[in-house]
Amino acid sequence: MKTIQVASQGLIGALVLLLSGCFWPEKFDATIDIDKDRRFTFVYDGILAFAPAVAESQKSGGLSRKDDQQIAQIEGELRKDSGFKSVIYVGDGRFKVRYERQGIVDRTVHIFGDSMRLVTLSPSGEGVAIEGIRLSDRDRQQLQEIGMGFDGTLRVNSGLQVVQDNANSGPTMGFGSHAWKLNWDTQEVPRLVTSGLAAAKPMSTLPLVIIGIVAVVGLIIWRSASAKR
Repeated sequence: MKTIQVASQGLIGALVLLLSGCFWPEKFDATIDIDKDRRFTFVYDGILAFAPAVAESQKSGGLSRKDDQQIAQIEGELRKDSGFKSVIYVGDGRFKVRYERQGIVDRTVHIFGDSMRLVTLSPSGEGVAIEGIRLSDRDRQQLQEIGMGFDGTLRVNSGLQVVQDNANSGPTMGFGSHAWKLNWDTQEVPRLVTSGLAAAKPMSTLPLVIIGIVAVVGLIIWRSASAKR
């Protein structure tokens, strides 16, 4: 995370700052789908905050007209990226966005660039390793000092067998996602590793579920009949 500075002559010296890690995922719901061929789809719904603008707004009690003009330029640049399906400026340097990205994990992929690294996907043997954002104590302090929030959910749906994870919750009988709640109190870096083998399909567990239900119902009927004798 790079030190955040606001130039006295204006909010942004150049739009090259877009590539320097100045955006922050403030409030979001993010989902990664991994198929059995290691192809991925990433979807981010939520707020991306432009740190220099948030810092300037907190410092000055709002943004100037010149700042607003530069924010409009940033919004235009975001819209040029085909990954941004929706971009809405909501004030104080914050954008409500929907971002989508697809690819194959045949090399290390950093979602949202090398600096932010909201999610990193890497080959792991024949499988995939997924790691969430890593924050130092200094990062946390700096971001909180300029008024940044951090509240999100990361979900992973894997078509490959999961062999390691530290998710807050996981699938039940093949249904659902591995999910992490992320906020300022999160200390452990989200991590999930798959093998190269395809995951069992949820429907393959259905017969077991049906057998279990039938057994329970049968037991209830048997006990009820026994009680009446």
